[in-house]
Amino acid sequence: MNQYSLTEEQLILRETVRKFALEKVAPRAQEIDDKAEYPQDMFEALTELGLFALPFPEEYGGANSVLSSCLAVEELGR
Repeated sequence: MNQYSLTEEQLILRETVRKFALEKVAPRAQEIDDKAEYPQDMFEALTELGLFALPFPEEYGGANSVLSSCLAVEELGR
């Protein structure tokens, strides 16, 4: 059976998103749930982190990494 591990870059990304989620998303989670909408300023912050570009090819400004995108979504969903 093959064993895989995250790259250093993926570990840094996971920690960065985890910190963002704890500091920025968690305090507003109830508000987000109550309104059933994600605030525009949160989308802008996620864009600044480059999270929306992760799965796209590098020639389009992405990281070409679906796994990195999954790591980010996982951390935001905690």
